[in-house]
Amino acid sequence: MISKRSLLAFVVTAVLFGGTFVAAKAGLDHFPPLLFVALRFDVAAVALFG
Repeated sequence: MISKRSLLAFVVTAVLFGGTFVAAKAGLDHFPPLLFVALRFDVAAVALFG
């Protein structure tokens, strides 16, 4: 049987990974591609540092 914690972790992971495609498509309308990649890496670095 799957625990509630495992199910919650799966749902959170699915939402985060699924949301990156929507965010990338929306972000490329407002930023040049190279700057957008740099911003995404900066956000990821801050998140991993925390």
